[in-house]
Amino acid sequence: MKILRLRFKNINSFYGKSYTIDFTARPLSDSGLFIISGPTGAGKSTILDVITLALYNEVPRFEKGISKTEIDKLGSIVNARAAEEPKCEAFAEVEYEVRSGKYRAAWSISKNRNGNWNNYQMEISKLPEEILLEVKSLGDYPKKNAELIGLNFDQFVKSIILAQGSFAEFLKADRNTRTKLLEDITGTHIYRKLGEQSYERFKESAGQIRLKEAELKGVVLKTEAEVAELTERKIAQERLREKSEREVEKWEKERNLSNEQDKLRAAARKIEADQLRLTAELEAFSERREQLAAHESVSHLAAPLTKHRESERQLKRIEDEIASRGKQASRLVTEEAGLLESVSALIGQEVTGVDFIPAVDRFENEILGLELEIKEQRARAAPIDKAVRSEIAAANHAWAKGLSVSDYESSLQALSDRMAGLGATLSAYPANFDASERLKVLDADFETLSDLKARFQDRVRLGEEGKKLRDELARLSLMESQLQPELVASSARLATIKKNIEQKTDQWIRESTSQKLEVYRDNLREGEPCPLCGSPDHPYLTHYVNLATGLAKEIQDLKSELATVEIKEKRLVLEVDGGKKKAVELGERLNAMRSDYKQVDGVIRETVSKMGLGPEATADDLQHKLRSVQQEKAGIDSWVKGQEQVSLAARLKEGFTELMAVRNEVRRLDEEKKRRYSGNQIQQEARELRSKWENLITVREENNRQLVFRESELNETRREMEEVLSGLQAELQRTGLSSPEDAEKRIIPAAQYQKLKLEADRLLHQSQNLKLMAAENARMLTERTAARNFPELSTEEIERLYGDARQHFRNLLQEIASLQTLLQTELENRARFGLISNELAELQKEHRKWDLLRQYIGDASGNNFSGFAQSLTLQNLIGLANLRLQKLSDRYILDKPGNDSEGLYVLDTYHGNQARAVSTLSGGETFTVSLALALALSDLASRNVRIESLFIDEGFGTLDAETLESAVAILERLQDESSKTVGVISHRPEMKERIPVQIQVEKGIDGSSSVHVVG
Repeated sequence: MKILRLRFKNINSFYGKSYTIDFTARPLSDSGLFIISGPTGAGKSTILDVITLALYNEVPRFEKGISKTEIDKLGSIVNARAAEEPKCEAFAEVEYEVRSGKYRAAWSISKNRNGNWNNYQMEISKLPEEILLEVKSLGDYPKKNAELIGLNFDQFVKSIILAQGSFAEFLKADRNTRTKLLEDITGTHIYRKLGEQSYERFKESAGQIRLKEAELKGVVLKTEAEVAELTERKIAQERLREKSEREVEKWEKERNLSNEQDKLRAAARKIEADQLRLTAELEAFSERREQLAAHESVSHLAAPLTKHRESERQLKRIEDEIASRGKQASRLVTEEAGLLESVSALIGQEVTGVDFIPAVDRFENEILGLELEIKEQRARAAPIDKAVRSEIAAANHAWAKGLSVSDYESSLQALSDRMAGLGATLSAYPANFDASERLKVLDADFETLSDLKARFQDRVRLGEEGKKLRDELARLSLMESQLQPELVASSARLATIKKNIEQKTDQWIRESTSQKLEVYRDNLREGEPCPLCGSPDHPYLTHYVNLATGLAKEIQDLKSELATVEIKEKRLVLEVDGGKKKAVELGERLNAMRSDYKQVDGVIRETVSKMGLGPEATADDLQHKLRSVQQEKAGIDSWVKGQEQVSLAARLKEGFTELMAVRNEVRRLDEEKKRRYSGNQIQQEARELRSKWENLITVREENNRQLVFRESELNETRREMEEVLSGLQAELQRTGLSSPEDAEKRIIPAAQYQKLKLEADRLLHQSQNLKLMAAENARMLTERTAARNFPELSTEEIERLYGDARQHFRNLLQEIASLQTLLQTELENRARFGLISNELAELQKEHRKWDLLRQYIGDASGNNFSGFAQSLTLQNLIGLANLRLQKLSDRYILDKPGNDSEGLYVLDTYHGNQARAVSTLSGGETFTVSLALALALSDLASRNVRIESLFIDEGFGTLDAETLESAVAILERLQDESSKTVGVISHRPEMKERIPVQIQVEKGIDGSSSVHVVG
């Protein structure tokens, strides 16, 4: 991952203007090592905040993501002066390069019109296309950047922003402090939490087992003997229940028969009482029975008597009606005269009774004819008006939309003007021109030409990309030819150095063996003979000291050179092999590209020939042809639209002309109608007049007819009345009555007669029923008495015996139910006991896992697992640090102490791998080792990500001038060997003098900061 460019505005102490730091532009692109310098508090670390804010919406100094609430609460991130402005905006952008390409990540926030913060916004763009990546939600942008880079926020901070000063503290810490620092530096607090949680899960599991064991103890089970005893008791009670049930049935039957006897006896008593009551009713009805008999003695005269009464009433009614009809005849004559006068005034001519109806009909038909003509004219105009309105509504032309559907004259004038104006457009093509066929041909040509244009672009692109691949292959070939001799020379030099080291080491060993005779050499005196060889001369003493010291230095120099040459050889091998592999890949891509180019070129030649452009046609020729086709299509489209407008205008003109003619005719007919008839309802008025006349004639004729009829009816009624009276007198004499009035006194009203007759019939029917019921009741009582088994027992005794039997049966049922409940409860308890036992076994099985985890990693504080995990992390970190340290210095090897309670050690290779405590290192040596640890953490956090940009923050302020010089030299060596871009954050002036390329952060007198790149 490589940082390419930064842009930011109104972040922390930077106010007002937008700042850009471009690592791809000079001087930053020319130097791999630069310094971010400035006084304390100027805003040097803000540059690092810009990077993490744009990528992850986080900054290392805060514990969680940034939101508008956090900005208000903390008063940070956004510049304080800018935050007071009503239209404040702040942003941070970073452009970076990863394996998948180049991207721009952006973070921004602004205020709304109310002066409140909007929520922050983020976006990610693919470069150089400037294509925004689709991300579902705001919270997913940091995840998307992490996915592209391969590092989340914590990994990014540990991999790219190195806090070297933390490792200087880490080197000299004791075990507990070192573990805590390692957790903070590597972010591996999870192991402590795992240890704590495993212990908590062990305690929770043990508690669950205790609860389950207590639950199991709460389940009480019976013995098999107790269960067998309960079963036998239940079977015995079942047998007794069957016997008791039969006893209940026996006494229940006897009880039912006894109850029925009591009911029958009660019924007999009731029948006897009913008979006594009926006798009393018959005696009370005797007087009304005589009245009924008197009525029945003259009932045969009821019809003549009724007819005589009706004749008298009818005679009086007929006389009254004849008088009324005479009065009505006079009134009808007056109404006829008034109606004739009204019709004459309506029609405008005198009307007599003979021609009243024809005159009214003629006038009505004339007015209706005028109304029908008006209606027909309007009906004729309706579809025309609808068609015109539909045409205007469906039209897509402003001139059509502006036509008035009520002002026919102005619309006709506008249509004439429009048709005249379209004449020039229509003259471009003949009237019989087939536009659709020509457009199909032009569309096909346009599609072919557009495809051909894309093919031209593909051919150019393939040519350019092919040239780039050929140039790259040539560069790789040249690089291999240059590196191969260097690789051969390095291999030869390695062999020579190894051989020299072997020879010098053998020689040094031989000389060291001579050291065993040191005790003899110490006793040698000049001029005295050697006790071993007897020689008085002793030249070897001085020679040995000089030779051993020289050999040791030569071996050490050879080893240093060996390490350097080995590193160089590995680098050369990697470069040569990488170049070959890349050359093969590029060759395959070039062959595929040549095939694509040939195919595209063939298609272009074939299409160019087909379109008649000529084999040497260029992209400009093709563009000219496309424009020609487009221009012809546009002309045809205009002609077609003109034809459509003329056709529309002609149809509308015809419609408006017809509408205007209909309107004039309707006006003429309406004036004629109003002249002859001022009303609006001629049919209703004529119908009312005819109805009145017809009613008058009908009523007059009916009145005259009724007068004749009633006079005839009067004579007939008088004759019939005399005949009825003559016959009635004879019947009255035979029955011993003197007059019709005496007979009518015996006659009772029909309703009263019917009521008395029904009452007499009821008393007779009830007497007969009571006799039948008494006989049936006596029969049933005899049958029930014969059916009883214990007739000598009373109802109370039977009821008592039945109750005792039933209670005994219920007691047996309760006993059986109780035994059944005990047995069922035992079954449920056994099932529950088995279920709880299984659950307890599962809990114990699970508990053994947590117990095992507790034994290995668990404790209340989490120290056990954290210490173990940090020891592994430390071991891995020391291994990676030594790889880095080997490149920074060949003298020291960092070593983990054998006892965890001790501090860290380094092995001094210059003194035979002598172990030294890191506290004995000088300031420069401490910086070297701590920097190696910081780089190792970067390697650890970015295992699968290539890191090409590093920022080293902290650790330079306490170094003296000499150590600071050594630190800068180490940083230069780091940059040279790794090809990384390394940025150092420091306020030390010596660093500024030593590192020429600088990002200078300056603080103004108003407290705002600014940034400049120099070098």
